[in-house]
Amino acid sequence: LSYDFGVSINAEELEKDSFYTEGNTVVVTFTTKLTENAKLASAIPNADGLKYENKSGKSNEVKGNTVNVYTYKIKVVKVDADSTTTKLSGAKFKIYRNYDDATKTLSNEIEESAETDRNGEVTFNHKFAEGTYYVQESQAPTNYNLNTAVFEVKIEKGSSALSDGVYSNLQITDTKTKLPETGGAGTMVFTIVGASLIVAAGILLAVVLKKRSK
Repeated sequence: LSYDFGVSINAEELEKDSFYTEGNTVVVTFTTKLTENAKLASAIPNADGLKYENKSGKSNEVKGNTVNVYTYKIKVVKVDADSTTTKLSGAKFKIYRNYDDATKTLSNEIEESAETDRNGEVTFNHKFAEGTYYVQESQAPTNYNLNTAVFEVKIEKGSSALSDGVYSNLQITDTKTKLPETGGAGTMVFTIVGASLIVAAGILLAVVLKKRSK
């Protein structure tokens, strides 16, 4: 795909001597966004160039540079902490661009995932460039504790963590919630006292019956 856009400079600026000072530059910055059809882990050429003309109609062209960019997906797998073969559904995650280790804060949220499926897997919809990202669980599966740890994801072209353009090396565990035990020490005391009373009553009954038999 090729897109053209124009940049105009007003006459007042062009009439200034400083505009023609040797070494003076005009910087044009533009941002492009990949489409949904962009193929994962494949080179996507991004080229620039410049065409311009003067008042007399003479045109000139300056060849630019071509840079290949790549895009990837990130998948999370949710498992039981005590049995990593047990996959957990119902978990959600958020992914961020920045993490401040000093203050332990995340910023620039990109997306919250859908829930993990019955295989414990979920893939973010967003397509990611090479770089470092940070993932944190935002919803724990039913009967499990929320894992509040921050997980770093580093995407690099050629990394062994990538499979067909998907980062698949992120496995996050959760521990089961534990209900408080019923009873406890207080109940045990009452149980012991109750048992003692029953034994004492039995002994007393035996003594009374023995006296009556005399």
